[in-house]
Amino acid sequence: MDELHTRFLGNAALSAGDFVHRAVEAGDLIVNIGHDVIEKPPFSMMRGGTEVVHVSFRSAEVDAVYFPQIEVVGDIANAVWQISEALDDTSPWDFTCLITIREANEAQIVEGADDDCYPVYPQRLVAHIRKVVISLGQ
Repeated sequence: MDELHTRFLGNAALSAGDFVHRAVEAGDLIVNIGHDVIEKPPFSMMRGGTEVVHVSFRSAEVDAVYFPQIEVVGDIANAVWQISEALDDTSPWDFTCLITIREANEAQIVEGADDDCYPVYPQRLVAHIRKVVISLGQ
């Protein structure tokens, strides 16, 4: 998903409590697409918590912090297409909480985007990379 998309929330870091982890905690279903948990767990699951659908070329590496309830194994693009085709009415879905989290994340990125201190703030680096990528796409 393009990071400029209104529903893009960012990438999960190793730290708990970041914006993406807050969104994961607020979700009522997580569809984890194409992530290989050998890199790192995408989030820590809890028994009785939010259900997870694992979509990937391979079965999930199940352990104490990642144990999806449903696995869709095969061609990822085809699986996502089939899932989207099977969805009926999505109008009741409420993204208010996720949009609020995204706006807070974007506000934090903008906050230090022009600061020329050294070492460089991550916000400035992200803003600079975004400008370069956008200019390359035009």
